[in-house]
Amino acid sequence: MTIHRKNAAERHAVRARHGIALIAVLFIAVVATVIALASASMAVSGKLVLAGSDRSAAVDDAAISALEIERSRLNAKLDSVPVDG
Repeated sequence: MTIHRKNAAERHAVRARHGIALIAVLFIAVVATVIALASASMAVSGKLVLAGSDRSAAVDDAAISALEIERSRLNAKLDSVPVDG
């Protein structure tokens, strides 16, 4: 009976180590998944911000161009500018 109990205790210790290893592997897998998802979302949001920035620059250029056209039209009409100043 003593040998049987010793073998049972050893088997229990081995199972406990396997259980801890399983928990550790699952934890590492979850952390790796979270890091991968975070980096993917950061890359996607970076692309969206860059696209928005490009659109904003194009709109700003169009607005400045329109203002310059109107200013040149006003400067071409001498009667639209007051004589005083």
